[in-house]
Amino acid sequence: MPRNEKTDDRSSRDADTNSRRDSGGADEHAPDVDETTGQPNRIAEWLASTAVWVGVGGIGIVLLLFALGQAVGIPLLSMAAEAVSSQTGRWLVVALFALALIGLAERGISYA
Repeated sequence: MPRNEKTDDRSSRDADTNSRRDSGGADEHAPDVDETTGQPNRIAEWLASTAVWVGVGGIGIVLLLFALGQAVGIPLLSMAAEAVSSQTGRWLVVALFALALIGLAERGISYA
């Protein structure tokens, strides 16, 4: 009797599923699980999405200042750089950074 490849593949998948079931469902690629809640640990996913969010936001602000400056003929980007390099500007940067941290913390709470 000739071998049927589809049947052989299905048999090997069934055997693999049964062996996983017998081993308690543990899979070598299973996500980490928080022991207290039983939910998947998504800290790395949250950090990656937060880093992308901050990066895209920063690039967006720089591009916005550059484009508006080009549209009206005023060097807004260099004016912003000069403003940030002053003593007051440095504190404004610290305040904006703190505001971003607060926003990210709120996002993290709602993500959990």
